[in-house]
Amino acid sequence: MNHTRVYFGDLSPTLTEEALRELLEEIGGVIELKITESTPMRVQRFAIIELATSDQARQAVRSFNGRVVDGYRLLVYTLPPKTKPRDRA
Repeated sequence: MNHTRVYFGDLSPTLTEEALRELLEEIGGVIELKITESTPMRVQRFAIIELATSDQARQAVRSFNGRVVDGYRLLVYTLPPKTKPRDRA
């Protein structure tokens, strides 16, 4: 698979984008990183990260899935490439 996007879930409420970038320096190749908070009632934080290569994406999953960061066990997996919206006819 040629997936370069990675989902990082169950992020600590105190983990910043800068700190997550620093964690990812061991893999390198971060093109884009965005932390998102989901619902207003229950904050669930996750990040979608675009890496330069699919090898780096696979390495991110192997290195970080299940790792505890700031007391939270990360859930990490690759995502399929972004798709363009379909034309509605």
